[in-house]
Amino acid sequence: MNWKTATIVAIAIAFAIVMVSVIIFSSDLRMFSLLNGLAAFTALSIPVYVRYKEYRRLRKIEDEFPRFVEDFTNNISVGMPLPAALSETAGNNYGELTPFVQEMSSKVEWGVPFGKILEYFGEKTQSALIARTVRGIIQAHDSGGRLADVMSSMSNAVRELDKVKKERSASVFSQMITGYFIFFVFVGIMVVMASFLIPLLSSGAEAETGTIGLYQNIFLSLVLVQGIFAGLGIGKMAEGSLTAGLKHSFVMAVVGYTVLAVA
Repeated sequence: MNWKTATIVAIAIAFAIVMVSVIIFSSDLRMFSLLNGLAAFTALSIPVYVRYKEYRRLRKIEDEFPRFVEDFTNNISVGMPLPAALSETAGNNYGELTPFVQEMSSKVEWGVPFGKILEYFGEKTQSALIARTVRGIIQAHDSGGRLADVMSSMSNAVRELDKVKKERSASVFSQMITGYFIFFVFVGIMVVMASFLIPLLSSGAEAETGTIGLYQNIFLSLVLVQGIFAGLGIGKMAEGSLTAGLKHSFVMAVVGYTVLAVA
């Protein structure tokens, strides 16, 4: 199941939960809030899990790609013909990348042009990084450059890019911690307002009409929105990808909502 299908399924389940909440528990504010929270959790958790699983798989493929290029380049440099070099490389373990390398080796043995194999490889991995690298290799190879030199240059470029990404992640770690700290301070303020300030300012008559419950629902919605977008911001800042921020959004939204709901 891809993340788009998972999103449709999750939204359908969440909609059913909301309908039950509205029809049966609309008069019970606490149960109404908890069911709405469950609906939000369902709508978020399923697609987030599937999407992040796809993202982690892609990152593992990209992490192994420079090692594959380096091994392949070394085999070519020692004088192996292209099919033998790729076949030898396909015997190594590259984790999530291994099936793609083995498929490339099979296609070379079948006589498929190397440029076509690389192009298909870049498309099938669904990695923008690998696709760009492969296009560079194909263009350099078609222009008459030595394959070993081209592969070596591309491998170095990919490694440098990966190094920059890791350095950026390390440099913004403190900012990520600050983001979490600010969010939980925000949650703490919402808890104080919902549990102490609003009941203190509301008269008994207003409390009976559900004013306190109304404010609590507003605060729950604010915490969800803040958690989702703060998490996406942290992911974009730390790893350069909104998808990477989904795990932060999930943690923030669930923890924040749970803390405020039970307070």
